[in-house]
Amino acid sequence: TKLLVIVVLLAASGCDAGRTRESFDFGWKYILGDIGHTATCNTSGFTENITGTACFGLHQASIGKTATECAQACCNDPTCLLWQFDANNTQGPCWIGADCSDNRTAPWISFRRQAPQPGPPPPSPPCMDPSAACSPGYNDKSWRDVNTPHDFIVEGVASPDADRGHGYLPFNISWYRKSFTLDPGMKGKNIWLDFDGVYKNSDMWLNGVHLGHFTSGYVSFRYYLHNVSGLNFGSTPNVLAVRVDALTQQEGWFYEGGGINRHVWLNSADPLSIVPWGAYFPTAVTGDITSGPKGVMGPQSSSTALMFTYVDVANARTSTETFTLQIEVLDQTGASVGKASQVTNLTSGGFSRLESTISLENVQLWNTESTYMYTVNATIMVSGEGAVDSVTERIGIRNAIWTPNNGLMINGFKVAAKGFSNHQDFAGCGTAVPDRINQFRVKSLRDIGSNFWRTAHNPTAPELLKYADEQGMLMWVENRFINPGVQPILSAKDTPLPADVGVADAQLLLDAQNMVLRDRNHPSVIIWSLCNEGGCEIQEPYGGVIGAQFKDVIYAADTTRPITANSEWDIHNKDTLTNVMDVMTCSYNYGLYSLYHQTHPNKPIMGGESASCTSDRGYYLANNATTGHVNAFDDGCVINAWQSAAENQWDSGNFAWTGHDYKGEPTPFNWPDINSHFGVLDLAGFEKDAAGYYRSWWLESGSTFLKIAPRDWNSPVPIGSPIGIRAYSGAAAVEAFVNGVSLGKKNVSAYGLTSFAPVPFKPGNITAKAYDAMGNVVATDTVKTTGPATALKVEEVVISSDPYMADGQDTALFTVTVVDSQGNMVPNADIKLTYTVSGPGKIYALGNGDPSDHTPDKVGDPSLPYGGVWARPSWKGLGRAVVQTETNAGTITLTVSADGLTAGKASVTSKAQA
Repeated sequence: TKLLVIVVLLAASGCDAGRTRESFDFGWKYILGDIGHTATCNTSGFTENITGTACFGLHQASIGKTATECAQACCNDPTCLLWQFDANNTQGPCWIGADCSDNRTAPWISFRRQAPQPGPPPPSPPCMDPSAACSPGYNDKSWRDVNTPHDFIVEGVASPDADRGHGYLPFNISWYRKSFTLDPGMKGKNIWLDFDGVYKNSDMWLNGVHLGHFTSGYVSFRYYLHNVSGLNFGSTPNVLAVRVDALTQQEGWFYEGGGINRHVWLNSADPLSIVPWGAYFPTAVTGDITSGPKGVMGPQSSSTALMFTYVDVANARTSTETFTLQIEVLDQTGASVGKASQVTNLTSGGFSRLESTISLENVQLWNTESTYMYTVNATIMVSGEGAVDSVTERIGIRNAIWTPNNGLMINGFKVAAKGFSNHQDFAGCGTAVPDRINQFRVKSLRDIGSNFWRTAHNPTAPELLKYADEQGMLMWVENRFINPGVQPILSAKDTPLPADVGVADAQLLLDAQNMVLRDRNHPSVIIWSLCNEGGCEIQEPYGGVIGAQFKDVIYAADTTRPITANSEWDIHNKDTLTNVMDVMTCSYNYGLYSLYHQTHPNKPIMGGESASCTSDRGYYLANNATTGHVNAFDDGCVINAWQSAAENQWDSGNFAWTGHDYKGEPTPFNWPDINSHFGVLDLAGFEKDAAGYYRSWWLESGSTFLKIAPRDWNSPVPIGSPIGIRAYSGAAAVEAFVNGVSLGKKNVSAYGLTSFAPVPFKPGNITAKAYDAMGNVVATDTVKTTGPATALKVEEVVISSDPYMADGQDTALFTVTVVDSQGNMVPNADIKLTYTVSGPGKIYALGNGDPSDHTPDKVGDPSLPYGGVWARPSWKGLGRAVVQTETNAGTITLTVSADGLTAGKASVTSKAQA
C-alpha cells in the first residue's frame, strides 16, 4: 500500500533559507450563530417506513426534540439516509445515520430515503458579497475579539432542554475571521496553515476563495495558501473566514465542545523542502541493554542502536535541483552522536523519499521513568545557497515488544499497562485546554502511579504527546471510527475484496493515516487503535475487511507499532475485526480474558476499558438523583478490574474508565447532573478517594502509603448515622481508630483495600495506622472534625520547572482551600468564592469538581451576556482557578475572597519572551 501523502506544489523562483512556523492564535474576530445559511431540506423524500426497528451505528443528532425536527436534522445532512425517533427518550430522542445492517425490534419511529438529498451549498467561491461573512469585505467590527484555542460551546449556559450526553450545553454554529499580513519575503515560498483541530464541519475562505471543507472534529489538517489567487503580501491584509458547524451532527456521546479549539500555525518553507509530517525516524535497539537495580524503572542504556531515516522531499521550484540531505542526531547536551548525508537530484514538481541508516553507540534509552530524548535535524543544502530548509524532531530510543505470554516488554522488562482512558476537557476550559493544563493532566495521573493513557475516543492535541514523552506516560492513540453506520459504505473497488463488501471511506482512511503521520516520532506512542466500541462493531464480513484497510494505511505510515481496537468482544461475537488486531483489547468482560488467551495463545491481550466506577469527591451520602451526586465509595469495581492484570503474567494490563471526569455522559443520572462521575480525579483535577487505591498498588511507595476515608469527618452523614471506614494501603496490615477506639487490625489482601464495619458518626477524628510484615508502623493518617471556616488559602500548583511565559497563552493553576483557624481544610464548605487578578494576567477558567454545578464556565468574561464577575462556589472545601498570562511580563496575583472569611492570595511571575 502506498503512503497517502498530499503534496501541494507551486512553480516559483527564489530560495531564501529557512522554514518559519509562528502562532496564528491571536487576533481573531468571532460571532456565535450562523450567517447566511438558512436553507432547509424537504423531508418528503423519506418514503420508506421502517418504524419498529432500532438501527445500530447511528449518531445522536444535536437537534430533534420531536419526530418532525428529527426528520429535518437528517434531511439537512447530505450523508444521512435514515432517521429514528425514540418517543420514550430512553437513549436520546433523535438518531440519524446511513446504515441499518444490524437492527433490533424497538418501538421507534423510523423512516429512510434511498439517496441523500443535496444540502444547502456554501456560498459559491469567490465569496465577494460584503453581506456574507465569508467575504473579505464583510464588516466584523462588532464581533468579539478572541484567541484560539477557543471553545464556544463551553461559553453557553446549561439547560435541561439541551443534550444530556454533551453536558446539557446548547449546540450552535459559529464564525471566525482573522485579518493578517504576510511579509514580502515569504513571496515565492510554500505557505500553509496547520489547524491542530477544529470541532467540527469547518469551511474556510481566504480572501473570498473557498479553501475547503473538513469534517472531522479531532484530526489535524492544513490548507496551503501560496497557490490561492489574490494572496496579498506586504501591508495589504488577507482575510481568513472560518465557519464551524457544531450543531448539525456530533461525533460522540460525550462533551466535545465546538470551534477552533486547538492551536493554529502559519508556516512557510522554500519550494524545495521537506513535506509536512514527512520526516520519520524510527529506531531499533541492537546492542546489549544495561539496566540499574530498578530495571525499566530507572536509567537504561544500550551499547548500540540503529536509526532509520525516512525524509520526504518535494521540489516546487521551476527547475531540477541537486541538493544534499543532511541528518544529524544530538544528545541532550547538544553533542553530535550520529550523522548521515546523501546527494540527489529532483525534477521540478518531483517528490522523493530519501532513506538512510545511522549507527549509534552508547545509547541512553527512553522508558517510563527515564525519559531521555535525542534531537534529530534534517537539513536540505543546495550548493551556493546553503541551508534552504530544515526540520527538527525529538525522539526517544526504546524497544517495545508485545508478547502473548508476558504482555508489553519495554527494553527487556515487562511493563503492565496501569492505564486510564481520558477525554480531552478540563474544568472551565471545555476542550480549549491550555498547554500547561494538559501537562498537569498528565502529571496528575503519573503522580498516582499511572503509566498509560488512552486518547478516548479520538486523536488528541499534539501538546499532550509532548508532555507524555517528557513524563514517561505511554500512549494508546485512537482513531475516531471505522463503523459503516458512521461512514458511508461505497461499492467495492479493490479486487482482493469480495464483490458484496463495502470499501472504507477514503477520507476516513486519510484521517487515520494523518493521525499516524503526525504522531509517529513520539516515543510515548506505543500502540495505534482503529476505533472504540460502537465505532468498531461491524458484523461479518465488514469488520475484518474494512479494519484491514485501515490497518494497511496505518502500516504504510508506521510499521513499528501494533494495531488494536477497543472492541466489545465476547464468545458470541463473530466479528472478524478482532482478527485484524495485533493486540487484542476488550471493553470490560474481565472473565473472558483467560478464555481468549487459551483459545488465542499467540496474541497479546489487555483491557481497553475497565473499572467504569462512579464516585464523587467527598460525598458520603447515598446516591442522589435529585442533586446529581454519587457516593465516594465504589470499592469492588476498582478491585475487580485490576486484580486479573496484576495476577496474570500474560495479561498486558488495562485502562480504567476514566482518569479524569469530563463534561457530559452523567451516568447514572440526568439533569441536574451535567458531567461524568467515572474519573479517579474530578473535573478540576482533585483526587477522589479511589486515587488512594492506585497509589497503593501502582506506586513503588505503595507499601508505605496510607489514606483513610472518609476525608470528611465534619458531616459525612448525619450524626448517629452509620458510615463505613476505608483504608487504602499496600502495607502488610492496617488498623483503624474512631475517636481513639480501635476497629481492629486487618491484613491487607493483595491488590485489595481494607474496609471496616460501619460505625455511628460522631465528630472527633478517625485515624489509620499501616504496618509492615514485622509489625512496625510505616504510616499514619488522620482526618478530624475541623472548626468553622475562617479563611481562604490560595496556592500555586507547581506543574513543571518551566517559567511562566508572557506570551498571552501560558497559564498558572491555583488551588483554593477553605480552612479553619488552624489551617485545616473544611471539607463540607460549599461557599461562594470571588476571584480577582492584578498584574499582567487574567482568569481563564474556574472549577470545583462538582458534577452538578451550573455556574457558567466563563462567568466573569465581560464580553458574554452573563459576564462581569469571576465567581464560583467551592465544593467540599476546594476551588480551582486557571490564570492566563498577558504579553507583558510581571507579577500576577490571584486574590480569592468570600463573605466573612479572610481572603487568600498567591502570586506567580511571568517572563518576557526572548
